[in-house]
Amino acid sequence: MLILCLGPDTFRALEKAQELEAHFCRKYDANQTSVERIESGAGALDDLVARMNTGSLFTSHRFF
Repeated sequence: MLILCLGPDTFRALEKAQELEAHFCRKYDANQTSVERIESGAGALDDLVARMNTGSLFTSHRFF
């Protein structure tokens, strides 16, 4: 599943992304070993695709 939090109100998008990250950590990954942050910009999509194609050593779920 891919959920994108974006829009003209970047404060609300960031707030929602943090809420989703906190829920993910509570449910799947309390140590946050499978949480990754991707910087926005020109190469963000390529970076996301590259990271999605690599497996996680710690859990079957990952949060970007």
